[in-house]
Amino acid sequence: MTIATEPLSSRIRAGRPGHQQVFGKARELPDGTRVLTSRAPSSKGGARAVEWRADTLTTDGLRILVSEVNARAHRLPGTRSTPVLSLDRLVRVARDPAWGEAAGSASPSR
Repeated sequence: MTIATEPLSSRIRAGRPGHQQVFGKARELPDGTRVLTSRAPSSKGGARAVEWRADTLTTDGLRILVSEVNARAHRLPGTRSTPVLSLDRLVRVARDPAWGEAAGSASPSR
């Protein structure tokens, strides 16, 4: 599993052009968090490798991206038909309140 966060200095703001490009088609949760999920062949994978991603953006601009491949590591062939964690589970990992605490904000929320 790979987890990436946006540094505090580069949080995405509602008015920034990148916001609409990345999250324009995201589903919006009741708390305002935007969520994108995807299932695709791994861009860094070997034969039969697939990558599942959960990309979230909170209302205060904190972005958390969680991805997982069905291989032992990037650049290796897939060893399972799917990654271990479901997309729903990846979204729950990305929305865990610990990310907001680590970044010094109240986001993300569950």
